Amino acid sequence: MRNLMNVLMLFLVLTTVRVFGQETFAPLITDNTVFFVHLDLRKIEIDSIKSQVGKLGEELLKQLHFDEKSFKATTRELNDELEKLDTLVRPQYETITKKLGIQELAFFCDLDFTTSGIMFVLATPWKNKTEDDLQTLHSLLHAAGLNVPSAQSGEFLFLPVFPYGNLDNDIAKLTFITWLQTITPSKDSRIQQGLQVLGQDEIKIVAALPEKLKAKFASAVALNNIPNVPKEVLGLLTFAAQKIEWVAASFPINALFSDEKINNVFLTVKTTKRTDAVQLRSLLESTIEFGINAARFNTELEKAQGNNIYVPPFAFEFMKGFLRTLLPDVEDDKLIFRLKNEGIAAKQEIVVAGGVAAGLLLPAVQAAAQASAKAHAARQRAQCIDKLKQIAIAIHNYHDTFTALPPLYTVDKDGKPLHSWRVLILPFMEQAALYQKIRLDEPWDSEYNKQFHNVVVDFYRCEENPLAKNAGLCCYSAIAGEGFIPAKKTGHDGMRSAGTFARIADGTSNTLAVVEVKQPFCWMNPTADITPDELLKGINTEDGRVGSFHAGGINAVFFDGAVKFLPSNIPKEILKAFGTCSGGESVNYP
Repeated sequence: MRNLMNVLMLFLVLTTVRVFGQETFAPLITDNTVFFVHLDLRKIEIDSIKSQVGKLGEELLKQLHFDEKSFKATTRELNDELEKLDTLVRPQYETITKKLGIQELAFFCDLDFTTSGIMFVLATPWKNKTEDDLQTLHSLLHAAGLNVPSAQSGEFLFLPVFPYGNLDNDIAKLTFITWLQTITPSKDSRIQQGLQVLGQDEIKIVAALPEKLKAKFASAVALNNIPNVPKEVLGLLTFAAQKIEWVAASFPINALFSDEKINNVFLTVKTTKRTDAVQLRSLLESTIEFGINAARFNTELEKAQGNNIYVPPFAFEFMKGFLRTLLPDVEDDKLIFRLKNEGIAAKQEIVVAGGVAAGLLLPAVQAAAQASAKAHAARQRAQCIDKLKQIAIAIHNYHDTFTALPPLYTVDKDGKPLHSWRVLILPFMEQAALYQKIRLDEPWDSEYNKQFHNVVVDFYRCEENPLAKNAGLCCYSAIAGEGFIPAKKTGHDGMRSAGTFARIADGTSNTLAVVEVKQPFCWMNPTADITPDELLKGINTEDGRVGSFHAGGINAVFFDGAVKFLPSNIPKEILKAFGTCSGGESVNYP
């Protein structure tokens, strides 16, 4: 907890600086950038900030009419805490700005991040920095409780931040690497447009909804993939997601801690046209009405259930009136949020209004991202299921043609493996042309046959597995030695198999034919299939090969052609029963 507080306070210090020159990070802002935060560390004065926070605390106590004794005791405690925080934060800040020479920081979130497990990417200029500098930075982050990887590209250092410190998310890692390699700057992106309206306040934040995300949100609403959201709020979010182009916020943090007059405009929402801005303001007003009425109803419900609760009726009207003071003005196609008070009231208004305004966009982004991820995963799982069904059909057609199952692999005259069952069923998967090119009398890795290692056989690759992006990789494995057994050394080709459906004594509906593996392998490799012992290590375990990137389990096809989803927590005795073709086990599993 202390480490977390240190990080939060360090972040607070870093955000109390004036932001100039966000153009430093222009090469990283693309049309798919969802939000951008820029901080400039060149103007920070810790002593000034500490003094201003103390004054703000005193001003608040005076507003609350604390008596002299309570005033002195509270300010003394506040000053003691500020001194403790100074001792914790100052060394870290000076290491960042003086020893490492870091002058600017930026936080990015790309559209692709929303479905990959990356929260955001922290970037800083890193030109002429050394390995010692990088080690110092990582040591600083580690001491603060942050264990994040780093990558340098061009003149920048990037630190991708994962939720809950999940550094083993292969999808996220691949997404991050792809993002680094494919950054295409946009001078006229919505993020850049939003930055142009902001002044020189201490922190700048711009969020946008790219067209791709808008389309995904609309699809999610149409499919009813956003549960537990009242229709009034969903209506606001739907309209906002379709009509808002960007939201630009400028927060005068220094002014919050000082006697300076606060800039009147602090947030701008850009819509597609003026009528949309007018309608969005009206929806905001209706949402305030709905929210207060819902709060009033819930209070009355609590009373009716006998709970000892009392809220004076005027409290609801007071809150409604206060929230209405936060409603924006309409100027052309923009909603302009202004501060309508002076002094500490204005400073409190910033906090409340900032949260209300951010609520315009953030829930829509989150809901769209979640719905998009669910829809995307559902589509890819459906594709995976279809591929497994096609593999099963090919196995059955092979059996009908040769009155035997395809062997696990063919062998040469010495009994050495030549070719996998995946090669043998190619003619039954509309891949006869590829099959005819392969020299079946030579090993799969002969100089001639190596040319086919990187051929894409789409039926053997699950689209949701990010590790299978390279050509020639396979995500599907048989259970070696069970339904699939090696060929016998008969004749010159070693093609004959002793396996038939009759050999599957436990029943084709109770015997696994093909399962997913998390780490792909070359589709031609005849010895890459998993053994029954490997199957028994479990699904998605650290030391097991069986697994997938589908949430919670794998797709697997049985010898009867049925595809089932096997959860990661499936009992091992069930796996054992499914993995053997003549074990005699009794299986009672959905």
